[in-house]
Amino acid sequence: MVLCPNTNILMLKFMHLLARCGGLFAGYRIGVTESHQANKTSVAGTAVDIARSLGVAPEAIISVRDPAVQEHALGIPADDLARHAFHRIQISDGACHLQLETRVSGAAPYAAGVAQIVAAVAAR
Repeated sequence: MVLCPNTNILMLKFMHLLARCGGLFAGYRIGVTESHQANKTSVAGTAVDIARSLGVAPEAIISVRDPAVQEHALGIPADDLARHAFHRIQISDGACHLQLETRVSGAAPYAAGVAQIVAAVAAR
């Protein structure tokens, strides 16, 4: 069994970056917003991992499941509403504002990641 917060390789690399460097943003105002398909009922593990890396309490994460808000406020294409992952990180000191976003559409990126993970494990 392989346990990981996400199986998309690009997302895992980004999450690793945040885990290593997230502490650099301690003391700033940080917000984490996540969006997934409306029928997702499980905890958004990637968002929790991102929040922890940045020192944000998991209960402070804003979760969006309303398709109208996803499409119009977050810019999720209508074709992706049924299967997507969106994460927005906002960091501010008042005078400077940073915003990082991740967008994953469909299931293919996760399936490709699982294939890479299985191949890496098999090679060991």
